[in-house]
Order: sequence, then C-alpha cells, then structure tokens
Amino acid sequence: MKARELITPYTALKRKFTYLDYLRLPEDGNRYELIKGELIMLASPDTFYQTVKANIEYELRTFVKTQKTELF
Repeated sequence: MKARELITPYTALKRKFTYLDYLRLPEDGNRYELIKGELIMLASPDTFYQTVKANIEYELRTFVKTQKTELF
C-alpha cells in the first residue's frame, strides 16, 4: 500500500444558504445574490457599464417621448 492511498483529500463542505440567511446578512455596502443556495457577492459596476447603461436609457427615453402619441 502506498502512502498516497492512505491520505484522503481534504474537501471543504459547502454550506447551502437559505433566504433567511440572506436576510440576516449585515449591511456592509456589498450586493449579494442567492442562487440555488450559493451566496454570491456581486461586483460594483464599472464606469464603462454605467456609461453604456446611461446611453441606452437616454435612447429609450427619447424613443418613448417621440412615440408617446402613437402608444397611448
């Protein structure tokens, strides 16, 4: 028998989070999502993302204002 066969690999147990766990998270300024029991910290949006979002929002607002009479 080899020594390698005697050693069992260490595997960390992943704990499933519940919605109650999610509600009990401290207000630390980070954004989290709970997906299938896994708690995921979301990254803050960067400047490029915010610029693209603002441009899309501007175009949508402009479109709605010009089409307002046809929509309602």
